[in-house]
Amino acid sequence: MDRAEPEGQDSGCFLGCDDPGHDHNDAGVLKRASLYEIGCRVPGIVQFCALPPGSNISVSGAERIVVCLDGHDVAIRSGSYLEKLFQVDTATS
Repeated sequence: MDRAEPEGQDSGCFLGCDDPGHDHNDAGVLKRASLYEIGCRVPGIVQFCALPPGSNISVSGAERIVVCLDGHDVAIRSGSYLEKLFQVDTATS
């Protein structure tokens, strides 16, 4: 998810996937959707839609999350909400 500066009624949020099987720059595969629609389809994404412009979050499975702000990696603090949200339960693995 990337967050650009909002314009008018556009939130500035772009949600994509890491599937190399299609071109994310091709308007034919893109769809404009409201945050309400996105939240109904993927409830867990709503909490990230309020990040500041310039934010980027990449999630690869439950164990890999990269957070960037203005092109720079942001460390996920120990004990933070994001660490707990994406923490892998090693006791059951």
